Amino acid sequence: MMPAVVPSRAESLRLAVESGDFSAADAALGNYLTWFQSAPRNLAEVAEARDLLDWAVEVAKSRKADISQELGRVTAFFAAYGPRRISHSWKVTG
Repeated sequence: MMPAVVPSRAESLRLAVESGDFSAADAALGNYLTWFQSAPRNLAEVAEARDLLDWAVEVAKSRKADISQELGRVTAFFAAYGPRRISHSWKVTG
C-alpha cells in the first residue's frame, strides 16, 4: 500500500479555491502565509506566491459573480410566487 501524499500548502489552497470551499480556502491561505513568512524567500518563490494569489483572487471574483447571477435568478423566480392579491367576487349593494 502506498503512503498518502500530503499536498503542499500551495496545492491545498489551489484545491480549496477550485472546489469553491472558501472556508477551507481561508484556512489554507492562513497556513500558506504563515509558512511563507516563516523564512526568507527568493525572487522565484515570491513571484510564484504572487501568481498563486492573483489566480485565487480571480477565481474568487468569478465565483462571486456566478453566485450573484444565481441569486438574481432565484430572487426573480420567487418574486413571481408572492402572496395572492385580495380580490372579491361579490358586490355589495344597498
